Amino acid sequence: MMFNRMSVLAAKAKTTCVLRGGVTGIAASAVSFFLLRPVAELCAALIRRKWPDAWFSGLVVWYADFFAVGLSIAIAVVVGRLTFKRCHS
Repeated sequence: MMFNRMSVLAAKAKTTCVLRGGVTGIAASAVSFFLLRPVAELCAALIRRKWPDAWFSGLVVWYADFFAVGLSIAIAVVVGRLTFKRCHS
């Protein structure tokens, strides 16, 4: 099956948009996680000071880190999709 020149160029453009969206999403995930983690650990320390005998007191840092990871993944998905849509249109 022969491909014409326009279909090949369209495939390259779509691949470029997908790669650009993926790289932007990964970069946004890393940056947002490194910015959110100190804030999450500070909040965890304040919660541990407020309720030192609570059942979750020992694991509150883990919960805060998981929350920071989830939030950074959500930010990365949104940024990656916006980049893909902007490049694709």
